[in-house]
Amino acid sequence: MIMVNTSFANGGDKIMSLIDGLFMTLLSTVVCVALPKLLSVIMSAKKENTVTSPSAVTLQDSNSEMPSFS
Repeated sequence: MIMVNTSFANGGDKIMSLIDGLFMTLLSTVVCVALPKLLSVIMSAKKENTVTSPSAVTLQDSNSEMPSFS
């Protein structure tokens, strides 16, 4: 007949719960840091693959002077 020390098992459950909580916190942190970076890399690669039209932007010299109300 095998005897199991149940007092250690109850303390072990608390330790395992703590380890599980720390692991889930670490996993969540890694996902929250890595996911935005991964999405930005994917979105920038998608933008480079699209056809870009040559957009010639010309600046018009506007004589926009501040009107004087005095």
